[in-house]
Amino acid sequence: MKAVLLSSCMRSLWMLFFLALGASGEEAKPKKPVPPSALLAIPFVIERGKTTSCVIRGQSLDTIEKITSVEGISVSITSKEEAKLPDGWKPEQLGDRKVTCEITVNESFPDESTTAALTLTNKAGETANIDIAVAKTLIDEKEPNPGFDKSQPIEVAQSVRGVIEKNKDVDVFKLDAKADTVIEASVVARQRTSALDPILTLYDSSGFEHARSDDASGSGRDATLKVTIPSSGGYFLVLQDAHDTGSDAHVYLLRVTKKD
Repeated sequence: MKAVLLSSCMRSLWMLFFLALGASGEEAKPKKPVPPSALLAIPFVIERGKTTSCVIRGQSLDTIEKITSVEGISVSITSKEEAKLPDGWKPEQLGDRKVTCEITVNESFPDESTTAALTLTNKAGETANIDIAVAKTLIDEKEPNPGFDKSQPIEVAQSVRGVIEKNKDVDVFKLDAKADTVIEASVVARQRTSALDPILTLYDSSGFEHARSDDASGSGRDATLKVTIPSSGGYFLVLQDAHDTGSDAHVYLLRVTKKD
């Protein structure tokens, strides 16, 4: 009886040995490629007639083979790597991979009313297009500009491309305006999948608050304020995140225009 049991145990051990040997000899099957997703372009506005370095955030971007666009725009990939997520954000919201590319816009490309679609492709397919806005001229936000005394001068009828780059960062812009002028200042951020939830406030040089906007009607969580300037002089536009957070994904476009 003992011999029978021993023989049965030996057969089981040999069976397990050969099964393990067969499993170890099998080659791991390659993972099926997943189509890329593009969620955020940084910056999401570029200038006509220039070459701009852009970062596109999304998922499965380490597998992309090419980026294409419309006629008049050329794109070349320079790097692909992991993208750090800001606190509280998930990969499906903001992307955990990024690709850096050089985008060149011909001088003859249409003006700022136009957006250029970018398509990212890998072996599994293409992304849904991600749009890059094209502007004739832009001003870049310059740090440090955290207060009235270090504010960045801008003019009415200008657009500023910037980023709230760290927690509790504040960007302040100074503009001179004449009495009875109606100005409108708007921030584009969440509309383009930016992590920024903007608050925009207008002060005069004495620190008096004339207007504030957070989650303007019809703009999602972006900010737009419109105000009649009471007296000629210097005014300050203060831009910050509603949650006092910041990162390289907290990008924005600030537009200041004169209204009739």
